[in-house]
Amino acid sequence: MQVDLGQRLAIEEVRLIPARPVDFADTPGFGFPPRFRVQFSDEPGFASPAVVSEHTKEDFKNPGDAPVTFAVNQKQAQFVRVTATRLWERSSDYAFALSELQVMVNALTLLLALRSPRSTPLTRGYGPGKSSWMVSTAGTNWRLLPLLPQTQMEGEIQALAEKRSQLAESLLDEATKKELADLTNRLSKINQEFAALPPPEMVYAAASDFKASSSFLPPKPPRPCTCWPRGDVKRPGELMQAAGVAAVPGPDPHCEIPDASNGVPGAPHLQNGLLRRKISLPAVRL
Repeated sequence: MQVDLGQRLAIEEVRLIPARPVDFADTPGFGFPPRFRVQFSDEPGFASPAVVSEHTKEDFKNPGDAPVTFAVNQKQAQFVRVTATRLWERSSDYAFALSELQVMVNALTLLLALRSPRSTPLTRGYGPGKSSWMVSTAGTNWRLLPLLPQTQMEGEIQALAEKRSQLAESLLDEATKKELADLTNRLSKINQEFAALPPPEMVYAAASDFKASSSFLPPKPPRPCTCWPRGDVKRPGELMQAAGVAAVPGPDPHCEIPDASNGVPGAPHLQNGLLRRKISLPAVRL
């Protein structure tokens, strides 16, 4: 991946922003290359490039959602190139993807769009039966976007927020102001009480009513459970009734369920009750 800044600039930092996929399972750090290098040059052919960072000998740890930053200390360059020497393995193919390539120039951030008209596709994605450019320049009007320094933007946002609060407060009568102050104090006390509570513990729970996702499917209604002879899976034996584990002390393990249907003791009552309560019990073969 190569980007033209338009002219030689004094670069302070280069940031690689990891991607999140839109047509694949949500994966932080999607497509981030395990081995790569970042280079600068004054000409597009990179005949004599300056290496910013080299990670081609050992795998670079996938950053997840965290930006990867390289300080370059005011190096002059017009072209920035990121070369993946080993691609990220997806499932049955390989990919190289970034959300953004950022370059800091004189305390400004240039967002170098991956589909900028001045971007040159250098890295390809490979998979069974396909080979496609990871950067496309077709049909787009994206360009380099200079932004204000972050500290300046944060200061302006804070000033505007304060002005907005002052304007909103000027429209309130004294009674409303007093009520808002009381509510704020009460909320502060409640938050302090919450903070004083012990930290929550992790609970593992089973659910039977949820939206199907891939191979994670809601369980089917209960089915008859039979006793199978050891080593023989073709001759079902006696139908087993619902019961607890007798070896576990506590409640009576015997479950008396009235009625019978189709040879399954208590099947209508058990199945209807479970469906009404959206509960599923596993069928265990003994």
